[in-house]
Amino acid sequence: MARSSMDISVVSMYTREDDDGGFSNAAAGKQNLRDLFGSPLDLSGNRSLQYKAPKGPNQTSTAQPAVSQKPSETTVVTVSARVSLFRYDTQTAKFSRVGELGAIGAVVIATLATKQFQLLLYHSQEHHICKVQITSDFNFTVQPNQYVSFKDETNQAWSLHFDTQANLEQFAIHVAIAKFYHTSEKLIVLDVVIPKEGKGLNNGAILGLKYTGWLVKEGTLGPKVDSNRAESKKFFRFTLGEGQLIKGWDMGLVGVRKGGKRILVVPPVLGYGISGAPPLIPPNSVLIFEV
Repeated sequence: MARSSMDISVVSMYTREDDDGGFSNAAAGKQNLRDLFGSPLDLSGNRSLQYKAPKGPNQTSTAQPAVSQKPSETTVVTVSARVSLFRYDTQTAKFSRVGELGAIGAVVIATLATKQFQLLLYHSQEHHICKVQITSDFNFTVQPNQYVSFKDETNQAWSLHFDTQANLEQFAIHVAIAKFYHTSEKLIVLDVVIPKEGKGLNNGAILGLKYTGWLVKEGTLGPKVDSNRAESKKFFRFTLGEGQLIKGWDMGLVGVRKGGKRILVVPPVLGYGISGAPPLIPPNSVLIFEV
């Protein structure tokens, strides 16, 4: 994205429709666990929930009685998905499936005032499988065929399988946002498509790419600010590392392979700074790109 004369597209929200089952399938936005679990929860407000994540894997948690919440305790769901879950067994050195295929819920939950994000896996409201704090060092590794691997706080390895690449990418976008909130000034880079062959590109390489960019608002995706993904639009071409773009792109695209896809969360200092790019990018905006 160049530093000036931008071709801005129509503002919209990047969301996906929910499935009809008990879990939402990669639906972005402010949700609560009542919507996800499909059973009543005693809530004090539309966006707050009386929910406390389990202290460790394989523990359960139930809804708490409704009480007044301080703003710092308000928790929201930023993204959710139905996944198939596999747990690594160190004795057999293999992954084994947990539950039925597509029967596990995965959510990212956020306490925005304290900038705390967690990834939670669950069977139901009463049966939570594991949780892990999402920090800037959290490794959410996308693998071929719509798998993702990570380790929880006990060093247990897990693998998630998403039903579509689009749902995987939507979930990964929100994990990247969560990682950013833990640092606030650090560029976050997360690969979601990694070609098996080819070398990573370095400064001086000429790139042609398709991209979409959004504002980051309250821990989730805000309005879309620019995109050239429509078939009628040409690839955006530039020379990497020559200052033709915002610094976040020059830094974040080093190492990408031809045919790859990468998520970048760009802090203001590496984006449009205190000036912004009116009318759609306000001053001091955090931006996220899928390129």
